[in-house]
Amino acid sequence: MSETINEFRTAGESPRAYFRTATSTWVHRPECPHLVSTDAHAATVAERLQHPVCDDC
Repeated sequence: MSETINEFRTAGESPRAYFRTATSTWVHRPECPHLVSTDAHAATVAERLQHPVCDDC
């Protein structure tokens, strides 16, 4: 069984933003300390599905 992730906290709210560095195997929330001093980019839909969310986020 696959799990559906609801990225909306309440109706009408924007989806959560995730970022990824070129060498990371994780996606990160903007406030994650792993993104400090990195050249992170907004994660694509494919990257968000392929990589787990960082445990520190």
